[in-house]
Amino acid sequence: GETIIEALGHLVLTARGALPVPELDADNRPKFLYGPKVHEICPRAGYFAGGKYSSEFGEPYCMGMLGCKGIITHCQVPKRGFVEGAGGCTTVGGICIGCTEPEFPDEPYSPFLQKAPAGAYASEAMEDMVAKIKAVISRMSSRKI
Repeated sequence: GETIIEALGHLVLTARGALPVPELDADNRPKFLYGPKVHEICPRAGYFAGGKYSSEFGEPYCMGMLGCKGIITHCQVPKRGFVEGAGGCTTVGGICIGCTEPEFPDEPYSPFLQKAPAGAYASEAMEDMVAKIKAVISRMSSRKI
């Protein structure tokens, strides 16, 4: 609903010259709507960073081991909600099933309760490690000895 209206509104304003042409992702979707991964803006992301995973539904930790596909899904629902800021799979305690991705409902988004591919977790760990190294280098280069 809201995402379609926002995309169409942006298109009209772009055609009238009021807004720049939006940057698109690899699937030709506007990045301002499909930029971040669910995993990056999930209310449970801190638990992922701390290595705490739910082993059953109802626990407050990262749901990655229960089938959440947020680590491979680009969507802003956890931040924006479904309608007028309300709702969102991970916001209300459910798992992300990847419904905004072009491949949905095919693999790797199905079966729904199967963990996302291991490569996604390895990639996330590498990105985290690189970010930490960059932060340390930045801190070291800004110090005066």
